[in-house]
Amino acid sequence: VVKGQDYLWQYYFYDQLNSCAGSFEQYQKCYESIWDAEKDKIFAKAFYSSRELLSKLMNNSYLSLLKPYPNAITALKFSVENHKTYICTARDKRSVTQWLDHNLINIVPGNIYARDFNGDQANSNRTKTEQVRLILDKEKNGNGKSFLIIEDQVKVPKELRNQYLSMKVICAGYGYGLLRDWVDVCFENLEIVNDPEELSVKLQEVTS
Repeated sequence: VVKGQDYLWQYYFYDQLNSCAGSFEQYQKCYESIWDAEKDKIFAKAFYSSRELLSKLMNNSYLSLLKPYPNAITALKFSVENHKTYICTARDKRSVTQWLDHNLINIVPGNIYARDFNGDQANSNRTKTEQVRLILDKEKNGNGKSFLIIEDQVKVPKELRNQYLSMKVICAGYGYGLLRDWVDVCFENLEIVNDPEELSVKLQEVTS
């Protein structure tokens, strides 16, 4: 799942997508073969309008559905306090800021790149990879300046690797991605962590 409407694609085309879910490459090819722009718009509208309605009906209790991995909040707080940190997510910015406030994480709102906003500007369908490029341009980051990206799925780092040679990658092995996809890509600067507690340790190592 990259975008929310992917859940509906998987629901309505379960047999096709499940039959080729052995790797990211297989899944992506199958997904692209059945993908249709108009249907994607319909799925997106249905999914996000339903989620927005659910959020309004549940009010603050909606946040109880957004449960973080154990120790993930500690790792994120450490990163925000010790590094220039950006968040890229398929969620809407309002949900993200609510969740951050609920967990007492203070991050600059302009550093949140979400489904509907690229920092402080409206997002006109930019992908997560394109959003990361916007962040790196904002930071005037060329190939020479190293940066760290933390992801559970291989898609974004894979699309960035040839353009940003100094990119370091941490694979969040406790997330939704397939570890064999990461191994197949053969990143030079890759570390795999299987527990968010390990992530805090890795971020401390970067700081020191």
